[in-house]
Amino acid sequence: MTLLFESDTIQVVDFGGNRFVATRGKNGLMQGGMKHGSPSAAAPCEYLERMIETLWINRPREILILGLGGGTLVKAAVEICPQARITVIEKDHSMVRAAIQYFDVPDDHPRLLIIKGEAEKELQRFDRGTFNLILCDVADDNGSLEVFFSARAIKFLRTLLLPRGLLCMNFYRPKHRITSFDILPSEWSHVETEDLKSGNKIFRLYVS
Repeated sequence: MTLLFESDTIQVVDFGGNRFVATRGKNGLMQGGMKHGSPSAAAPCEYLERMIETLWINRPREILILGLGGGTLVKAAVEICPQARITVIEKDHSMVRAAIQYFDVPDDHPRLLIIKGEAEKELQRFDRGTFNLILCDVADDNGSLEVFFSARAIKFLRTLLLPRGLLCMNFYRPKHRITSFDILPSEWSHVETEDLKSGNKIFRLYVS
């Protein structure tokens, strides 16, 4: 294993033909990866594969990604949805630097906007009914940030979706499985959940 980059919060390593970014701490949670020699090909990761699948649903034209990680979702969105505008919010400046420098995230792409800041604050700039798809994958070394799985947060993210929109969320915390969270059924036409072998849980919430 070769260490390429390290900050107070993350580290980038090469291992077994893949490159990974992980949180720096006792848990070392993976935040994304790619195969050597193929920047657009993600390193094997079950939960990211499930989130990427949502990009094929209705081919969204406005995509919001909460949490940049190694840029796996961003690069997939650029490739799969050539008509879409993609907005990313990431609070960790070192993560943004690593994604661009070590994972070939195209920060100068004309359809991509990367906002560095706290999601709770930066989301206030958007109007109701802005996005077709919201992908939420926000975590620190302790796992997914539970603030995004509160009833208040879910309700707010719902207001940002257009009709027939989709909110897809990844939840993972070591030694803790979430079974459900406060969802107001009247606000969603359909809700899907999927437990993965990795311990992650994927939530897909559809707007009618």
